[in-house]
Amino acid sequence: MVPLTEHCPVPHPDVYGFVRLTRTTRGRRLALSAVLDDYCRTHELRMAALFVEHAPDDFYSPAFVGLLDTLALADAYGVVVPSLVHLGPARTATDRARIILSAGARLIQVRLTATGMRPVGTGVIAAHRTSALKVSRLLRTRREEPLS
Repeated sequence: MVPLTEHCPVPHPDVYGFVRLTRTTRGRRLALSAVLDDYCRTHELRMAALFVEHAPDDFYSPAFVGLLDTLALADAYGVVVPSLVHLGPARTATDRARIILSAGARLIQVRLTATGMRPVGTGVIAAHRTSALKVSRLLRTRREEPLS
């Protein structure tokens, strides 16, 4: 007879936090980190590392490259962000989300209230057919201009 899962220690999936803080205070950074930690604990995930981007205009910033290197590890489950804005401006966020999804990772968004740092809902964008529609809606994929 196999014991129930609740009675066996099961490792939590490893996720990696990513926040983009170009001009902010230490308090905001700590608050966002606490929100991500709380989300992971609530959803039985383990935040293995938090990558903080400070460069506003660098697509391949050290933080993003470090995140991509980490996603290449076998134990990487996904990336958790407070909102998709933390991936960068609209076009940058779209391209970065595609790179994360193409690495086989899940992109988990924690939506925050305007008045507090409490999660009010989540969105998981996974690399499968049903979420392709979510990606196009949430990230508003850019249209290619026809060649003339």
